Amino acid sequence: MPKSYLKKTGKSPLSFAANANKQKFTSAEAAAMAQPHKPEAFLICCIDSRFQPAKALDYGPGVALECRCIACVIPPEKEADADVLSRMAFRRINNIRNIVLVSHSDCGGAQTALRVPQPDLSKGDDLHAIAAIVHRAHPDLSRIGQQFLKSEGGDLRKAGDLFAREVSVRSLQNLMGYKGCGEFTTVGDEVNAGMLQVTLLHYDLEKRRFDIYDAGKGKWRHMADAGNLMQLVTGPAQEQACCLHHKASQLKK
Repeated sequence: MPKSYLKKTGKSPLSFAANANKQKFTSAEAAAMAQPHKPEAFLICCIDSRFQPAKALDYGPGVALECRCIACVIPPEKEADADVLSRMAFRRINNIRNIVLVSHSDCGGAQTALRVPQPDLSKGDDLHAIAAIVHRAHPDLSRIGQQFLKSEGGDLRKAGDLFAREVSVRSLQNLMGYKGCGEFTTVGDEVNAGMLQVTLLHYDLEKRRFDIYDAGKGKWRHMADAGNLMQLVTGPAQEQACCLHHKASQLKK
């Protein structure tokens, strides 16, 4: 097991702020940070610190508005708290036309939800609190999760990877029901009108590889086998699409 980065370097989190002049930014990145904030994409991904979206998707400052939540969970709009609703509002205010959801392998939130299929918040237990967030994505997840565990012989990690994908698909479906921009009633209406592109990806932390969800066929594909992403997802004209979608397809296997 690798040593803790902080222990290995002898640094504390505050030491990074104290050495701000040593931060490694290119001249282009520094210039981007000094400009007004005009994000091109709304990125929804897990809070797991191993997944570094800016590196994995190769984008710099100012490109993506990030929303990090346990297991990439987006609950139905009627069950969403003020934090999620305000982030969706920020997306609308900025008229962002690209939304990218990213789940990942070895997800602790997904595995916790498998361990606690029927969370009870009255217990005041931390595991129950985490599991409850994940199960908000859909009421059938408790049953589906146990099926995954059974099919994988009780292997929590393998079942968790399947479950993380399933949770993200349910979150994608929930997202379509959220309030849309301008004259559009819902996010789904924006997508159907070709004014918004929504993409669901799954990142393998060990292999450093993306899979993409083909909503039309209800299947996952390796990005290397998917061809042009624009052929899989209904969305705005190609010249309007954000670079994040292309970066994932260009990564090496």
